Amino acid sequence: MKIDFKEKFPKEILDRGYDYYKKNYVQNVLFHDDLITANIIGTRTYSAFIQVDNGSILESGCSCPYASEGFYCKHIAALLYYVTEEDIEKNKTNQNNKEQDLHSIIKKIDKIELEDFIVELLKKDKNIYDEFRLRFNNLFPNLTLNEYKRRINEAITTSAGRDGFIDYEEAWDYTSAMYKITSEMDTLVDNKNYELAFDVVTSILDTIPNTDIDDSNGSTGEVAGECIEIIEKILENTLDKKDSLPKKILEYIFHELRTDYLSNYGIDLYGLLNYYVERNIYIKEIEATLVSVLKMSKTKKYFWKTEHYIDILIDIYKMENDYEKILNLLEEYSDDQRICLKLVDKYIEQKDIKKAIDLLKEKLEETNNRTYAEKLSEIYYKENMINEYKDILYKLLYELKKYDIVVYKKIKELYSKEDWVIESQNIISNAEQEINRYFSDIIKIYIEEEMYDNIYCIVKNKSIDTIIQYEKYLLPKYNKQLINIYVERCKAFAKTANKRSLYKELAGNLRHIKNMEDSKEEYLNLMEEIQLQYRNKPAMKDELSGL
Repeated sequence: MKIDFKEKFPKEILDRGYDYYKKNYVQNVLFHDDLITANIIGTRTYSAFIQVDNGSILESGCSCPYASEGFYCKHIAALLYYVTEEDIEKNKTNQNNKEQDLHSIIKKIDKIELEDFIVELLKKDKNIYDEFRLRFNNLFPNLTLNEYKRRINEAITTSAGRDGFIDYEEAWDYTSAMYKITSEMDTLVDNKNYELAFDVVTSILDTIPNTDIDDSNGSTGEVAGECIEIIEKILENTLDKKDSLPKKILEYIFHELRTDYLSNYGIDLYGLLNYYVERNIYIKEIEATLVSVLKMSKTKKYFWKTEHYIDILIDIYKMENDYEKILNLLEEYSDDQRICLKLVDKYIEQKDIKKAIDLLKEKLEETNNRTYAEKLSEIYYKENMINEYKDILYKLLYELKKYDIVVYKKIKELYSKEDWVIESQNIISNAEQEINRYFSDIIKIYIEEEMYDNIYCIVKNKSIDTIIQYEKYLLPKYNKQLINIYVERCKAFAKTANKRSLYKELAGNLRHIKNMEDSKEEYLNLMEEIQLQYRNKPAMKDELSGL
């Protein structure tokens, strides 16, 4: 399959994606018409997808943090390389011919002359030297930690401008330079030089908070992700052995949890603790540290991380079959909404429904948070507490999720057909008093009740785009009225349109009128009027010519 994608990616991301593809990290590829999904395997597994049409990417996504910020990541690139493999294979023939020619020429060159040329080339070009060193890393003496630190600082300073700031364009130079170092760390891990690799990647992590950079392309997050993946590889290779390094790594994680130095910049190491918990290693130390950090973070109100720490502690307590500790932990931190909901589920699991309801009612009274109301409605429904269920639904409809169609339909289910005629009128009467604020929600209620005349009365004064959203409910009854509305809207729009993008919008609206039933006369008259009135606007004429 041929897909044009390379221009969408920075070179560094493309290179990493191609490396992942070549290492067979792209697994479980599934084709669903124009949608292609896959798992990209590393020390973590991410889910990636692409949707393509005629060689163009319509949409793409990945579960990794870099892609979640809206960027094309190496995992998406790896998948794209995979699905274009046939095209790559076709190109291999030409590449192989070139390689054969080069091999043939190299064989004819005097060995000493060739060696001198290679040395001269490596001395002249630092990038080629770095690639050469990475390729034959096992033949080179390891750099010391201080030498790597010098390279890290050099990468930062050379990427920055005179003012020391790394701008958006320079950020790719920074990312590329860091990739070279992390790639070497990958090789060090492969060569079992774990401690140096760990010291170097943590040195990189420690520089990120102090690096003055325009990070809108996600550079530091991507670099941090590479570093964390290397730490994961180190743990995979050392945790089951009698090695002091896992303890050193754990202390580094503990220090970060206590200081929040890195997490303030979106870099979180707490996920690494799962490697220890899964293997039941240093459990007491992890428990004590997390309990301590939780108490400290509670005073600072860092509740967004509380859930993660508590999940790890719950896993530990489950291993110990200490369910009382789990309950006490959840109760202590139930001020956090997510923890409170976990506690409610725990009460329900223990068949203590009253306790779950009382807790939710208390939190709802304190916060008026609709999440608690929604959870209460679930419990009332399951427990067949109809009056309470109805009351909480009305609270949602009138206060917390105003005129939400899902809530509305749930209320509707509670009434007989006859009673609902009266009750729906009451609800709609209340809703119409706030029609401007809850326009789209109330329209959904009209659609549910097939009140299409009401829809027409509300939308007829809106823009063409808004009316078209609801056109299927208004046709064919209001076909002529809508044509006339669209014609007047187009005339008014043409008066103010002054650039090509607006001319395109006008052409789209005219095309819509043209395609409507019984619109020929109005369409032709409108086109004639606009073309005559705006004959001195060549760009408008150009856009309308396609009609």
